[in-house]
Amino acid sequence: MGTKSVLRSHRQDCRRTDTFEDRHQRASQRLRPVKPTANHPVTVRWVLFGFKGRIGRKSFGLAALLMILVQAAVISQIIGTPEDDPMGALWALVLMASWLASAWAGIALAVKRLHDLGMPGILAICLLIPAISLIAFLFLAAMPPSQETNEHGPPPFPKK
Repeated sequence: MGTKSVLRSHRQDCRRTDTFEDRHQRASQRLRPVKPTANHPVTVRWVLFGFKGRIGRKSFGLAALLMILVQAAVISQIIGTPEDDPMGALWALVLMASWLASAWAGIALAVKRLHDLGMPGILAICLLIPAISLIAFLFLAAMPPSQETNEHGPPPFPKK
């Protein structure tokens, strides 16, 4: 019996004795749980409407994309509604409400992103100035995070 056949038979024996539970347990040990930040749980409500803590670039971008998609859905409903239909007025109110919620969420996201960069949250007001809002948004979306813990908490996704 050669070396290759001995190794092959050993692997086959291991496969037979390896139960699903053992494989599942080994796989779950390799996974690390996501730790919530220090002062708050990570929820959609906190990400979109809270002003405390820090968020990373991906969370910032995904939340901004969500706001854009919600507004696009409402605008598509308005465009599809005939002019003389009373539902047009309802969709206009829904659009105004979504704009207010998006403005609040945009400021909250900017504050948390500025916290992640180690900057004061009051600079989020730059998003309200039309001439520099696009530049401020791109700055917040592109800048790498600070890897040190600051007064707003630990980094959202620290590098190992």
